Amino acid sequence: MHHEGYIMRDLSDREFIRELFNGMLSPLTKKEDLDTWLAKIDRGSTWQDVLKEFTHSAEFHQKVQGIIDSVMGTRREKPV
Repeated sequence: MHHEGYIMRDLSDREFIRELFNGMLSPLTKKEDLDTWLAKIDRGSTWQDVLKEFTHSAEFHQKVQGIIDSVMGTRREKPV
C-alpha cells in the first residue's frame, strides 16, 4: 500500500526511492543503492516498509546526528 500523497503524484517505485534519497540524505548517485531499495520492493516490501528501514539506517542516523551536532554547536543559550 502506497501513501496517498505519492499515489496522487503517481510516482513509480524508482521515483519514490529517488525522492527518499534526495529529500532525506543526498542525491542518489550510485545505481547499486537504487537497485538495492528497488529489490526490496520487488520482493514484496511496501513503501511504508522501505521508509521505515530507510529511516532506521545507519546512514540516515548519521545525517540526523550531524544536523543536531551542527545546531547544538552553534546555538547560543538564552540568559535566564
